[in-house]
Amino acid sequence: MIIPGLCSVTFRSLSAEKIVSLCADLGIPSIEWGGDIHVSHGDLQRAAEVAALCRNSGIATPSYGSYYRVGISSTGISKTGGLSFVSVLDTAEALGARTVRVWGGEKNFTGYDRSDLEAAAEDTRRIATLAEARGMTVSFEYHENTLTHTPQSLARWDRLVNHPGVRYYWQPPHGYEDSACLDSLKALGDKLTNIHVFHWTSAGLEDQGMERRPLAEGADRWCSFFSAIQADQALRSDGEHYGFLEFVRGDDPDQLREDWKTYCTVLDTVTR
Repeated sequence: MIIPGLCSVTFRSLSAEKIVSLCADLGIPSIEWGGDIHVSHGDLQRAAEVAALCRNSGIATPSYGSYYRVGISSTGISKTGGLSFVSVLDTAEALGARTVRVWGGEKNFTGYDRSDLEAAAEDTRRIATLAEARGMTVSFEYHENTLTHTPQSLARWDRLVNHPGVRYYWQPPHGYEDSACLDSLKALGDKLTNIHVFHWTSAGLEDQGMERRPLAEGADRWCSFFSAIQADQALRSDGEHYGFLEFVRGDDPDQLREDWKTYCTVLDTVTR
């Protein structure tokens, strides 16, 4: 089962109150709150306030998008920003989230030597165990300049970590044909937690990277992705996955309204 939602980082310039209001107006039933702007790591008062806002609007908070990067110092603090994972967990708990999204280091898997890989893996096992003690899981995602930047690196990383509390988000890897994206999704099996939903295309010039496009232009591919999740017993073994809309064109709430219509149509198509 796929439950739709929104990543708060899609609208960093809007307050949490405005994001909740927007989601309530559109009927978006869940939000993944980001730890950089809207619910800062360790700000438990704000986390409780945002949790109440969501609760009063009938909006779920299934996950917390933290900026903890695995790879520790001797003090058990993330090397990036001095961020304590206990602080991250405290904030996620105050929000009522059951999944904490983390980042896989600061560079691609192939950029690490063996000792650094082992240190990052050990940190991952440590934080996953801490999360398990609170009834939560830790999830990585496909992302450039991280240990899980390609389907191949994610598979190698997962074998190295080898911890039952570690899961993975999925999003279409940039630069892959749809068939290869679909293969990468199916390969996750029961390690899949949630999905980031967007439609980006190559801007055509190498130095311009990816261009955000209306979700309607990618409706067919998302029908195939969601259909695979609905059909594959391994992918839906836990019963539900949240699919969070992320980074709409122009950071425009009106674009979200259009993308949300498309998203609802896609979900209706695959669940008939």
